[in-house]
Amino acid sequence: MLAVACNKADTQLVIKYPQRFHLDMSVTIDSETMTLGDSDDGLTWDIASRPKPADHPVGRVVYGTKCLSWREATDLNQFTYGWSVEDNDHLAPTTEDLTYASYQRAALAQALHAGLDVPGLQEAYTWLDSEMRRLVTEKKLPVGDNWCVSPVVTSRRPHRRRSERIAWSRMREILETIGYSEG
Repeated sequence: MLAVACNKADTQLVIKYPQRFHLDMSVTIDSETMTLGDSDDGLTWDIASRPKPADHPVGRVVYGTKCLSWREATDLNQFTYGWSVEDNDHLAPTTEDLTYASYQRAALAQALHAGLDVPGLQEAYTWLDSEMRRLVTEKKLPVGDNWCVSPVVTSRRPHRRRSERIAWSRMREILETIGYSEG
């Protein structure tokens, strides 16, 4: 996130939080892509090139490369925000509100209910459900009740061809009218 506005003529980029950016890395702000130069503190970066410069106000997000694994995402969050991860098998011990987790649990439950064939879906639901139940039991944490997902069991009639939707007695009348006979 930009800590200082970045104008078309600027040769430096000042960000609010340290990121895992590096020399010659390509970053994007809005629709502008630029190549970074060096940095002494991880917050102020020289800009090596800006093919199509644009103005960017304070607070715009500076996107670098994407994380390709949970490990990379965890490392980035630890580095950027100073988060600590003591145990990757459980929700953070500092968790005080399960509302957001309840949204994720509801989405996973709906995906299971819909019968989606997604690798790891059942395992993800089971893990999150057990973690939420553990924290409700051990820490007496509340779960927000600002919305609810209630699966509805519906039955669908099988698709039928038009000929199958006509009552057989009516079909016989039609056949007799056109002179069709069995045999």
